[in-house]
Amino acid sequence: LGFLAYLYPNEDPEIAIIKLLDRTRNRAIRQAEQQVHVLHPGQEKTEDQEADPEELVSLSGDVVENPIGTLQELCQRQQISIPRYEFETIPEGFRCSVQAMSLRGVGEGRSKKEAKVKAAGAL
Repeated sequence: LGFLAYLYPNEDPEIAIIKLLDRTRNRAIRQAEQQVHVLHPGQEKTEDQEADPEELVSLSGDVVENPIGTLQELCQRQQISIPRYEFETIPEGFRCSVQAMSLRGVGEGRSKKEAKVKAAGAL
């Protein structure tokens, strides 16, 4: 009840729970719509629909365009806690370790941002 009072402070608890359930249902519908490709009779799959949606977009070789954003989106899609980044100073710059989905990735770089990108890419 405290959570409902926090989300809907001026609502009756019964109305607040209905609003919360409706909000959750709408979110589930939006997520399902993003994952479903509807084919109409006589329509064939396009190359875009045949591609695996979980594949990472690569610019060149093994370099991922935005590994931090990709990792964040993956955690959100799987409805798990967001990645946790930890930094430490090393002689070459910084070391970053990231933990998400019971996995750990480590990256090093001259700046914290570079180390964070490498850690997310490693994970």
